[in-house]
Amino acid sequence: MGYEIFISYRRDDSFDITDRIYGDLRKVYGEKRVFRDLHSIKGGDNFEKVIKAALQSCSVMLVIIGDKWVTIENEKGQRLFQDGDVVRYEVEEGLRLGKKVIPVLVNDAAMPKKEQLPLSIQQLEFVRKHALEIRNGKDYARDMHDLVTAIGRPRNYLAMFVACLLCLAVILGFINQLVLDQLPGSIAPTGIIDGRVVVSMVQLANWQPQERVDEYGAEKYLVEMVKVPSGCFYMGSDSGGAIDEQPATVQCVGEFWMDRYEVTNEQFQKVMPDKRLPNIEFTEPFQPVNSILWDDAVAFCGQRGGRLPEEAEWEWAARGAFSREYPWGNSFDETNAAAYAVFFSTSNGGSQTSAVMDNNRNPLRPLGASWLGIYDMAGNVQEWTQGIYPQTDSVRRRVAKGGSFIATTDYLRAAARNPYPEVGETSPTIGFRCVQDT
Repeated sequence: MGYEIFISYRRDDSFDITDRIYGDLRKVYGEKRVFRDLHSIKGGDNFEKVIKAALQSCSVMLVIIGDKWVTIENEKGQRLFQDGDVVRYEVEEGLRLGKKVIPVLVNDAAMPKKEQLPLSIQQLEFVRKHALEIRNGKDYARDMHDLVTAIGRPRNYLAMFVACLLCLAVILGFINQLVLDQLPGSIAPTGIIDGRVVVSMVQLANWQPQERVDEYGAEKYLVEMVKVPSGCFYMGSDSGGAIDEQPATVQCVGEFWMDRYEVTNEQFQKVMPDKRLPNIEFTEPFQPVNSILWDDAVAFCGQRGGRLPEEAEWEWAARGAFSREYPWGNSFDETNAAAYAVFFSTSNGGSQTSAVMDNNRNPLRPLGASWLGIYDMAGNVQEWTQGIYPQTDSVRRRVAKGGSFIATTDYLRAAARNPYPEVGETSPTIGFRCVQDT
């Protein structure tokens, strides 16, 4: 079986977001159907032969174009105009073989003009109208839907059959009853095709991100919330994680609202002014409240008309239908770690939490946004959920998710679980966020 999708990119131009796109496409099309040089070429392989064979077998070529794709240079000058440039060779071959070429613009890049390109790849001008943009943050899920739609369905008869059933169900008005258990909400349940979780693309196309800002308390304060659509995903992990995450299982949740940011000290004090937190260590207004007992977190959310999230709800909001390793994707640039999360290897890591937003209510770690634009679901403080951890003694424990400012990267994974006693015990690393039913 050959590759279905060939990804061409420059590592120095778009490594992070290409890695995210690659990981998510593999979830939809299969791990062995998406070609990317870093993961698909083994040591000792003839690079040119492998590239040519992959291009010949693929049906679609994605050309990932970042803001430095055209201009990046080496000691010989502009790389794109050098005969030995690998990216140029890949694009030349894709065009020569008549493949379906889709330019994918990332990092706010614009489509190159004809005169900016070597003569051998100026045919890219003819596919300009097919160019798509992939943006990090809250628009990522919708942009990926557009990309998957442009690529087309996997070459799989069962997938095609199920897709036909989806279309038929749209016509009949039964979208919310497809494939798995019926759930309320603006995205239909995801389906299982060849053991992979696949989003119902028809309804995802109609989904618009929904946000709201609520005002609470006698001393007014604002809380931003994001609507989390219903859906299904693989919760936990089959390998690479702790034993308490295994095995990965399909979980389905209904829609709900979730706080965009972790609950801050300022918010907690305005809702529960008489509540003292004797063990609190980090007290700046916009730092996440910490050293919070589970019962106090429950009480706070209840006073706002909400509750703590179920563990599956929290993990769905963090991972989405592609079941990502981290809220933002499957990897990250550790040299720029502070732009993603506050954890052990970043500047604040190991010593204290960080504010969740600036004075203008803008996020401080924009690259760390989940697929819905929710922040700090990895690092800063781990967050209480309603999840009950399997008991090994008489103590009832609840699951905290997301890792903290002292966590290593393994605990930043959205599948990671950390049990704490429900009564009488907390830590400076524990905070929370609230959800509300729709």
